[in-house]
Amino acid sequence: MKLDCWKRPKIEKGREVKPEGAVLNLNSDETFQGESWELKEVVPSEDFAFSRGSGEMRLIHWQLRSQRFEPASREKKLSEGIPIDRDEWFGSSPESEAAARRPGSGVGTAVTINFGPLPKNRHYLSTSGSPFTLNPYYHIKEVLHIIHPSPFPLDLLREALKEDPNGPAVLRIIELEVGFLSILFLSILLSMVIPGMVLSLCTKQPEPPPSCAPDCKRKTLVFILQVLLALLLLGSVGMLWSNEECSRGMTSSPAFVGEVINDSKDFLEDSVNKLQYLLTEAFDQATAPAIKDLNDAENLLGQPIQIELVLETRLDAALDSLSAIAAGAKEVCAQVAGILRSSVEAEQLVGVAKNKFDDLRSQLDSVKKRCKMRDRPLCDSIPSRLLEIKFSTRMIANSSQLEYLKQAGVDSLAAAVTEAHAVFTGLPSKIEKETKSARQAVASELLNKKSELATSSVAFDQIKSRSKMKLLDLRATVVPHFESLKQLEYWRWMVGLVAGLVVVYVWVLLVGATCCGCCGAERSSTPTLIVALVVVSLGSVSLWFLSFITLYIGGHGENHVCRLLRDPEVNPEGGHSALSSVVDTLGAAYDGDEESRSYVADLVVQNHSVPLPFENVLRECKASNTTYNTFHLSTVTDIEKAVNINHWTNICNHLQGVHVNLAQMQIFGPKLNSRLEELRQGLLINVSHIRSQLAGPTTSDLDALANHLNDIAKELSDVTTSAFLDSIAVKTRKALETVVQDLENHKENLVYHLTALELKISPLLHKLNQSITHMKAVQFYVNNHGMSLAHQNTNMYIARIKNYLDQYHNFVTNSINNGSTSCRPVWEMFSSLREQLCRQTLDPLNGFWFMTIYCLIMLIIITPVCLKLINYYNNNSEESGISASDSFITGEMLGWSARPPPPQTNNDW
Repeated sequence: MKLDCWKRPKIEKGREVKPEGAVLNLNSDETFQGESWELKEVVPSEDFAFSRGSGEMRLIHWQLRSQRFEPASREKKLSEGIPIDRDEWFGSSPESEAAARRPGSGVGTAVTINFGPLPKNRHYLSTSGSPFTLNPYYHIKEVLHIIHPSPFPLDLLREALKEDPNGPAVLRIIELEVGFLSILFLSILLSMVIPGMVLSLCTKQPEPPPSCAPDCKRKTLVFILQVLLALLLLGSVGMLWSNEECSRGMTSSPAFVGEVINDSKDFLEDSVNKLQYLLTEAFDQATAPAIKDLNDAENLLGQPIQIELVLETRLDAALDSLSAIAAGAKEVCAQVAGILRSSVEAEQLVGVAKNKFDDLRSQLDSVKKRCKMRDRPLCDSIPSRLLEIKFSTRMIANSSQLEYLKQAGVDSLAAAVTEAHAVFTGLPSKIEKETKSARQAVASELLNKKSELATSSVAFDQIKSRSKMKLLDLRATVVPHFESLKQLEYWRWMVGLVAGLVVVYVWVLLVGATCCGCCGAERSSTPTLIVALVVVSLGSVSLWFLSFITLYIGGHGENHVCRLLRDPEVNPEGGHSALSSVVDTLGAAYDGDEESRSYVADLVVQNHSVPLPFENVLRECKASNTTYNTFHLSTVTDIEKAVNINHWTNICNHLQGVHVNLAQMQIFGPKLNSRLEELRQGLLINVSHIRSQLAGPTTSDLDALANHLNDIAKELSDVTTSAFLDSIAVKTRKALETVVQDLENHKENLVYHLTALELKISPLLHKLNQSITHMKAVQFYVNNHGMSLAHQNTNMYIARIKNYLDQYHNFVTNSINNGSTSCRPVWEMFSSLREQLCRQTLDPLNGFWFMTIYCLIMLIIITPVCLKLINYYNNNSEESGISASDSFITGEMLGWSARPPPPQTNNDW
């Protein structure tokens, strides 16, 4: 059979919406099974009525879950005292159910901490300029590598530091300087070339064969000389340019080296400040919300558990139902008290009526005795027994159940319900007090951990102070040496300037001689060429000596400085391995194993035994690795271990001590249960039976009795007796109108109130039975599954606190392992220093000797050309009748003024 019902209810955040039109199947046992519904949770606060024929059938409404549910069988089990497990009441486990029905409830996730930015690095002056500039001297380095191919002589450096050179060391030096000694020997030879060629002018020249085209040869020589002079001009400009560039680099080197050392000091301070920030201020930022949540357990732990209880058991509905029952019980008790009062009043009227009827009965008996014999049969026919009261309220007064309802502790029930409400509403406060000691212990351990991290950061203060002191000492030692080189550089620049000007002067003389020769003033051109050659002869020796000295200084600078500073990708043979050894050797200020000491480790971590080669530092800083990992600062303070919460055993142990016990919590105490049971027993009264007893007639038919007395009085022969009977009839009618009518009114009032009481008791008893059933289910759930629910929410609360610490741990580990603490500035400082020393200083110095040698070679090539021109001009002068000496004397007297050329008699050109 099918029964029309409402549709499936829609659940919105635990609240039900009444369904509309659905179909339920009714089986033979008269239990309902929702075939397509899911049983979700018990809602015993409302009954849905279904009509079937003339009768009425009630079905407790259940929100549905994934199984069939038969309320009748469970109510039967509860009434018989058979225990029902939690899954039968509520379905699946509380953990899965809470997860399925908790979209926004529960402890919730921790707030994402916005850690403040790390302290910014200062502006480093040494890294301001561009590290890349065009290097026109690049290929000169290849020449130096050929001259001096040997790597840096580290063993000789150590011998020199010991100030104990020996014979093998001297031989080793000579072996290394073979290339420069060869260059020195070659320079000496080449320095004699020009003077030798010039001295050839002092010897007698062989008579040249007659030339068929002397003017063509002259023009050819002049053209060659002009080309060579153009190349010589390029070389002289290169000399002056490289000399000036080298001077600028050397002049700015002392200040730049000081800036590099200052920037290194600032970088170490900035890096240490960042690490200290991670250990102190970042921890404060993480613990602030953690301590706030620890102090707010009432809202973050207590209220979620309270909400879970409501979601799982509808505890709020049970308490509301109990409040309604208490209010209804109060009304019932008040109504019962009114009924009892009315019954007492009615019983008093019954007594008055009985007295009245007894008096009438005695009068009637007296009249019957006075009847004469002939009237005796008529008098005996008078029914005196009709003067009686049939109505009585003794069944009300004697009803123990009504008296029980009257005397029931309604106020005690209301107080018990209020107490249950207080237990429920005070659950968050109870949980807050229960976990207070454990939470305070966690907060105390967090403060202790803050002190430990602050103590760990003190070690970095020592790094700042010691590294600052050492770097300042290094600057005080190194910068004065550069200042002294700066003073020497002034004289080097003067010598280089003079050398360049000498070449320019020679170039001017040769250009002037060429111009004179082209203009026909051969007599002035010859002495000019001779003067230029004399200057070249005298200056070439000095220039070759200067070029060798410059080559020696620049070559050793390139080999011992620039090749060490070269990037291993550019120069893998030298690389940073030799540089690391040189730095460790020069920087070592202590005795020990020379192969294991590290100047960088001693400078930064104050532990020279830490393997920290300078080459590794530069390589990792070029790759933008972190300062913490590059400089092995974990040997000072292992930050990753210090912030690893898995090692914070005290905090973890105290967090696990945050425990909530709901198994022993009595929401509905024995007092409430006893009061409800008392109320239930009182409500079991059969009011219908009492009302049916009161439904009978109050008295016999007194009006008929009065009429009967009047009829008999008319038939009596004795007038006196007849008058007495008429008087009794009048009194009977008067009693009927007064006493009996009042009694009838009280009776109707009692019946009305009993009917009203019956209408109230039935639904109240039904609701009471449901509430008792729901209470047992709720208390069963709390006793058997409250621990798992509390444990789940407690774990979420603990996880929330741990999440703040995890965020701190992740922030610190990410910060010390990403670009925010990169040591890239170290590489930039090194690159800038290399640029300053090599590109700005040593490379121009090498360019100077290269251009000087280039000019000398040009002069060597120019010298024979000039000699040929001098010879040509001399021969041409002889043909004109003027000797070379006369031409020279005449030119000297006349200031080498040009004379008109002789007429050309034969010009083949």
